[in-house]
Amino acid sequence: MGNKPVCQVVTVREYGPAQRVHQQNQELVKGDLDYTRDKLKKRLEVYPCADGEYEIKPSSFVGIVQLPSGMTIQVSQKVDSDLAEMLEYLQYREKIEEKIFFDPDVQVELPPGFHFFPLVVFLFSKEVKKILKIGLAKRYVTEEGNLRRLRGQIDFIKNEQSNFSDKSRIYCQYDELTYDILENQVILYCINRLMHRLPSWVKKSSRGFTTIQSELNRFAMDLSEQVSYKPVTLSELRRLPRNRLNQHYAFMLQLAQLIISENVYSSFRADDSEKNRVGVNFLVDMNWVFECFVSEIIREINSEEGWDKDGWEVLLQNKSSDLLVKAGSDMTPPKIMPDILLQNKAKGLCIPLDVKYKLQPGSSDYYQIICYSLAKTSDKCALIVANDKDDMWDNRKNPHFRLNPILHLNKELDVSIISVDLECQQKSTERDKCLLRDYVKKTLRVELNQLIQQSAS
Repeated sequence: MGNKPVCQVVTVREYGPAQRVHQQNQELVKGDLDYTRDKLKKRLEVYPCADGEYEIKPSSFVGIVQLPSGMTIQVSQKVDSDLAEMLEYLQYREKIEEKIFFDPDVQVELPPGFHFFPLVVFLFSKEVKKILKIGLAKRYVTEEGNLRRLRGQIDFIKNEQSNFSDKSRIYCQYDELTYDILENQVILYCINRLMHRLPSWVKKSSRGFTTIQSELNRFAMDLSEQVSYKPVTLSELRRLPRNRLNQHYAFMLQLAQLIISENVYSSFRADDSEKNRVGVNFLVDMNWVFECFVSEIIREINSEEGWDKDGWEVLLQNKSSDLLVKAGSDMTPPKIMPDILLQNKAKGLCIPLDVKYKLQPGSSDYYQIICYSLAKTSDKCALIVANDKDDMWDNRKNPHFRLNPILHLNKELDVSIISVDLECQQKSTERDKCLLRDYVKKTLRVELNQLIQQSAS
């Protein structure tokens, strides 16, 4: 190759218009196209144009990516919110690896304010907990020793050297089924690396770090009884074969590459304005992040307000086939799945909630939430949307709609729009500034409390 990378920085907006860039070196461009096709897939696309330029097309994923040519693409959020705080709520979700992309092999300079260290810590702790629940991997490892009884096979050379005058022992080589294998040594080593860095970060505003610290301590104590501590290098980790026995380690091993490298730590310095902050290629689906963020906050509100004691529960992605039934066909009708279902079985009440990371819901969003409500025989439902409008922050202005009586559905249905201001921190004064979740929780608490009261009346 021998070509000097082009250090070009291109900024695009999530779901924004495609942006054209010019790249003279065709060899470097081919590497960029190959990387976006093979690694990034549909998360971020680069297309060649007829006039020799290239078009960058963003999707719902935000983050930062450095291509093989040296070009860096920053995909910013359409709403300027505290992404790091929202990311921390992903620890409660499953199959996270499907919604997040990172490439530990590519180092990239991060813009001020961008960090994902808390997410890595939370996800690593979650993955270790999952591994311990499923069961630690174990494997036969060849051991040797000067034993009193024959085990395995005799190492005649070492036996002659060690036991020339003592015939009571036999030097043997044998296979031992053990937990002390590289996969588990990786876990113990990564916990140790994190524990050396966590104390200075526990004091920061990141949510749940104290709990994570105690969890990691407990994991380390449990593991150290069966696994020896051993520093692990990135090259050892990359050479580790993936197989059926360690397939539940797959995502943990990806996170371990970040933890073992130094890139992830410099992305979370106290001074975000400090230069030379490096990280790795990282993209995350903002539609999913917003849904997770809102869902988990509603779970917290349900507990804090005591709604759960009154029989209310929060169901996420609850599948059901209540809307359509078979009618002379063997085809199974599609299942409906609202993002959130507030349900009180004892009282026969439910409130479907659908989360949309949009500034303005479209017609299809209304039709969708109405279908959920009809299927659940609910008379209240709500769309929860993101916004950045000053005049939308006053929740009294959130609109409400009702079904048109002309439809003769013999049913009343109120559709509420709850707008969540993700830019509220930027609008607040320094004196009133607090965490994003506190602003959002305040909005949702008021609106949902009103919906519950109206449903019960």
